[in-house]
Amino acid sequence: MRNSGSPFSLAKFYWFMLIPLFLVVSYYELFINWQVQRYSFHELEDFGRYVFVSFIAFIEALIIIYILAMLERILKKYAWNNN
Repeated sequence: MRNSGSPFSLAKFYWFMLIPLFLVVSYYELFINWQVQRYSFHELEDFGRYVFVSFIAFIEALIIIYILAMLERILKKYAWNNN
């Protein structure tokens, strides 16, 4: 999972999982949580709102992926190691 040379490194499998998870989280954040369909798109502030919500959704997806990677590492270390 994590290399000693870099502060944050994930396997390619997790990066591929990040894309669909980001799409699901961003859909939830944009249309259910923030309900951006009620806003207009006439000013730069509205575009900034969309970018901000998308950035927050990406960070949330990254945190979820990182938690899953940590859980996998813990399970491999303690639960699946019978030696």
